Amino acid sequence: MKIGALNLKPVVRPFSPVEKQPKAAFKAQYDSFDFSGNFIKSVNDREPPLIELNRPMQLEELFLMIVKSQNPAVEKIFLRKAFDKATLSGYMTDFLYFPEEISNMKIKNLYDLGCFALVFETQDGKILKIGEGSHFPEDRKPEDFDVPVEKSGKGRFLHYYVEQKCSVDDVSEEEILDLCKYIKSKGFLLIDVNLMNGSLKKEQFGRGKDGKIYLLDPQCAIKRSIC
Repeated sequence: MKIGALNLKPVVRPFSPVEKQPKAAFKAQYDSFDFSGNFIKSVNDREPPLIELNRPMQLEELFLMIVKSQNPAVEKIFLRKAFDKATLSGYMTDFLYFPEEISNMKIKNLYDLGCFALVFETQDGKILKIGEGSHFPEDRKPEDFDVPVEKSGKGRFLHYYVEQKCSVDDVSEEEILDLCKYIKSKGFLLIDVNLMNGSLKKEQFGRGKDGKIYLLDPQCAIKRSIC
């Protein structure tokens, strides 16, 4: 999922009261980790994947590596969207409340980054999105134009979504316009799908395995009744 335009305003992220209990404590052997930045294969601050890893990692280990990293290029990428190290450290505690099938997923890269969500690609080619609040505006139900979600849930305050990875390279402008017209016909207002010059943000759309074109960021479609 490509997410939105650059927003440099500070983001206040309140932490919800603890209601659930963690299943287990962190299991990783942190003393053996190398925090120098050697876990990173490449960093690209212009297009996905933003951070490619030398080897797949579970969320717990990856976030600890990021928080402790001494690589300024890594910190710069997260600060673009106001994700400072204190925020990322807070996220780590919520992974204890994720089901094991999510917390044990092997991450191969930080695929993209939005103002309220982090997007990872898993070793098996899925997209894992983690963010605060529902990915769907006003908790609307997923529509047939939204990228297919295979699994979803939440910890204390973080929501997670496992989605199909769609191709963004072979989508024509005509196909995107047809999808936008269809979305609007269903009573939705589209936001953040155009650049300042009016041209389409093609990265907000992708082709699924079934050949259909999908909206990759559900937050771009808001039901008119709640606008």
